[in-house]
Amino acid sequence: DQVKQLKYMQYSGKQLLSLVNDILSLESLEDAKAAMKSSTFNVHELMHRLAETFADQAKARGNVVEVVCPPAEEAWVNGDRHWVSQMVNNLLDNAVKFTQRGTITLSTRPSAQAERWIIDVEDSGIGIAADHLARITDPFEQVLVNPKNTAADQGTGLGLAIVKKLATLHGGELQVQSTEGVGSKFTLNLAITPSDAPETSSATPSNSGHLADPQGLRVLIVDDNAMNLMVAKKQVEMLGHKVISAIHGQEAVEQWRQHHPDFILMDLQMPVMDGMEATRQIRRLIQKSGGKHVSIVALTADAETSTHDEALAAGLDEVLVKPADTEILRQAIARGVLGAKG
Repeated sequence: DQVKQLKYMQYSGKQLLSLVNDILSLESLEDAKAAMKSSTFNVHELMHRLAETFADQAKARGNVVEVVCPPAEEAWVNGDRHWVSQMVNNLLDNAVKFTQRGTITLSTRPSAQAERWIIDVEDSGIGIAADHLARITDPFEQVLVNPKNTAADQGTGLGLAIVKKLATLHGGELQVQSTEGVGSKFTLNLAITPSDAPETSSATPSNSGHLADPQGLRVLIVDDNAMNLMVAKKQVEMLGHKVISAIHGQEAVEQWRQHHPDFILMDLQMPVMDGMEATRQIRRLIQKSGGKHVSIVALTADAETSTHDEALAAGLDEVLVKPADTEILRQAIARGVLGAKG
């Protein structure tokens, strides 16, 4: 039923985030700096969308998620939206995980320093012991102050280390304040510059802020991992699209022949046929039939710049790094189908 499915979705999303954090080594994140792309986005819109993705998970633990940020018209910035989303996602996941029947506050504001932006994630959870606080952002360190925490609750100990590394690559830092039994506050101080609203924005982003999203598309999702496939499928369906799936590249090519989808999300490393070869074959089929261009976007756990370059050379239009939240997927589909810039 729907309740059971929702609980499974919450669990699956949590496990997917943990899995990807395991896979992404801190060494591979060095290449993330070269892959960073600055664009204009709205912090007000982004923070609310990120909070929404954790609302059900937080509610299941008796928590409330609050968002405090400037009005939408005052919250335009220049920065890498994808990596900012990744950092805040990890911090929110951590806050929800270690808070029960409490409050989690996501707040953001321009820094008193020029060309910087502050993002806080504060919780009323179990807190961190003073003797453990200095090591909490080290790789594989976990919050162990509560002996009742299970291994599943504790996670891999990589989430905060990844946030710290990404913050550094983003020209900033991660600061931690915590009192055991009271709660914790994680502060990102990032080199994000205030910006004017894009010329295409005729309304505040909380209402529209982007071109009208396409609806009812046929989206092909290709992934050999059943959990990853299910999570992406639910995200795309939430955006109002019909999903066709495949578990490897050869099946993706066959699905293309049968259904001619409007948009494709393609994993790169798969058995039978990888995502790059599948993309090459689909591109050849499109060219042979004289069909219109179809956007094929990679969705991969591989953050290596060399892999991204190889994917683009193979004919993929864009590379997204897992886990990609629903808003990131919405933007990618809009760009691919409408030429929108999100």
